Parts: sequence; structure tokens; C-alpha cells
Amino acid sequence: MARASFKITFDKRAVKARVNGANKNAIPIVAQEALKDANALARRQSGELVESSLNNSDLEHGKLVWQTKYARRMYYTGVPRKNKNPRAVLMWAHRGAQANLPKYIRMMNALAKGGGG
Repeated sequence: MARASFKITFDKRAVKARVNGANKNAIPIVAQEALKDANALARRQSGELVESSLNNSDLEHGKLVWQTKYARRMYYTGVPRKNKNPRAVLMWAHRGAQANLPKYIRMMNALAKGGGG
């Protein structure tokens, strides 16, 4: 009985480039969804806080930013008023991410495979 042999060539650089390319394309899409989910839980009195996230976030790199004079204080302290956003909570980005992590993982996987989010 003859033995069959074969050779596998693994191009680590090509695989890394493909993974990095998939991540580069997926990160802004998932970051946009995370921003939407977080802002759904953010305090809304004047609208300036949420607006600041739309203007200052770097979605290409997955960085969400709320940049107002009072953003840090509003994020960590006090009791959110519910009159303009009944879903408002402290640490809205953390809470949104925690609640939606399975969705973000599904999106990343689908986008990495070349599908939609």
C-alpha cells in the first residue's frame, strides 16, 4: 500500500493581513452600533451630550467619546433625570456594551466572514 503525502503551506502574513482587513472594515460598523446603543441610555437634557459623541467619536478606530465640560460627571455621578430619556442610566456606554455584547460579537463574526452585520 502506497503512502499518500501532502504539503501544507501556511502563509502567516497573508492570514494576518486578512484578519486585520476584516477587523478594519468591521470596527467602524460595530462602533456605530455601540454608539447608538450607548446614546439610547445617555442623559438627554439639552442634547449637547449625545451630540458631542456624534462629533467626537472616532468610529474608524472604535473609540467612543462624549466630550462636554460635564460629560465625566454625568457619566459617573448623580441620578439621571428620566423626563427626556426614560432609559437614562449612569455609565451608559458600559451598560450598553454589557447588554449588547452578544450582538457585537455576532456582527464582528458576520462581517469577518464577509456578510452583513
